[in-house]
Formats: sequence, structure tokens, C-alpha cells
Amino acid sequence: MNKQTLAKHLEIHLKQLYRDRTVISVAGLEEIKMGWETELYTFEVDSRKNGDHIREHRVIRVFQGDGAGHKSAKE
Repeated sequence: MNKQTLAKHLEIHLKQLYRDRTVISVAGLEEIKMGWETELYTFEVDSRKNGDHIREHRVIRVFQGDGAGHKSAKE
């Protein structure tokens, strides 16, 4: 999955997760490690809650291939 597509999927997920926030955006998505079954990325989430700006630094681990959902659920 390319970075732009992953960032868009992250934004969609975060909007569902944080329904009390507005203007959620993902920026600075950078791959930090590519392994056999997973990839690690860092990124920043900018959002607003009650008018206050929130910036969070995050890490995501992406599982791929057969059984990815099962593998990620065990983590």
C-alpha cells in the first residue's frame, strides 16, 4: 500500500474512532521499518476538539498477507 492510500485510510479510521474531534488529518507518514510480515510507520495526527488544536505523534504497525487480521489481533 502506498503512503497516500495508507494516510487516507488512517484518516477515515481516526474520524470513526474520535467522533468528538473535527478536522482530523494525517501528515508526515514515514516508513521506519519494513519486515517480513509487517511494516512500521510514524505519522502525526492533527485535529480539533472543543476548538483546541491537538497534535499527536503516532506509530502504526501494518500486517500484510494471509491471516493479517488474525496476526494483528494477537498483538
